[in-house]
Amino acid sequence: MPASDKGDWLTFDIALTMQNVALAACSLGLATVHVALLDAGEVAKVLGVPENLAVVELMPLGWPEGEQAAPARKDISEFVFYERYPG
Repeated sequence: MPASDKGDWLTFDIALTMQNVALAACSLGLATVHVALLDAGEVAKVLGVPENLAVVELMPLGWPEGEQAAPARKDISEFVFYERYPG
C-alpha cells in the first residue's frame, strides 16, 4: 500500500528534492522544514491551488530567529553493527 495517495515513488523523489532544497537553504542561512503530513485538499483550498495541480508537500522558509545549534549526534556505534545485529 502506498504511503500516500500520490504513490511511493513520487513521494520518494519529492523527499530527495526537498532535502536538497533544505540543504541549499541552510547554506544560505535560511531555516526550513518538510511538511508532508497534511490534508492536501484543504491546503489546496486555502492556498487557491488550481484543481489540475496537486499539493504534495509544504516547505516553510525563512530567516531563523537567533543562532541555531545543531542537535547532538548519536555515536556511530549506536546504529552501525558489523557481522550481526547485537542482542
